[in-house]
Amino acid sequence: MDCKTVADRLAAWLDGELAPAERQWLEQHIERCPACAERAAALAEQQEALAALAPTPAALQRPDHFWASMDQRLDAELSAMELRATQQARHPPAPPLWRRQHAVGLPAICAYAAALLLLVAFGARQSAALSAAQAQVQRLESDLQRADRLIAQPPPAEPALYRTVSYTPERGHF
Repeated sequence: MDCKTVADRLAAWLDGELAPAERQWLEQHIERCPACAERAAALAEQQEALAALAPTPAALQRPDHFWASMDQRLDAELSAMELRATQQARHPPAPPLWRRQHAVGLPAICAYAAALLLLVAFGARQSAALSAAQAQVQRLESDLQRADRLIAQPPPAEPALYRTVSYTPERGHF
């Protein structure tokens, strides 16, 4: 036996609840292990101290009217449960939602779902086509603006050999 198993079974050993073979193994371990022997001695002292305490006075024990009130409360609850059971037998609860009869049959619901699915697919297709058309329009507008800018620009003149870029009094023209 290991120390953890001995520690778990010490209370049962002191109360005499162990099988003979298990008691013998535990006692052999206690003889060889000083830590477990010390733990067993401390637990035995604690049991002796608890046994030496005075018994609980009768005033602190549960009075007889406690059990009577518990019986009354249990009877009242059982009566209420029986009353609910009889009321449910007269008025059974509504069947689950998936079992209820509806004015619209299953084929009509399937047809409605299929039509809705087709509308969503058609809308998505139209939306994609509209997006593509808008992108094409934007490209054409930008090409047209670029062409207008090119037409509006004057033709390039003959390049000059020197060109004034900036002037500063300290450095002159560049």
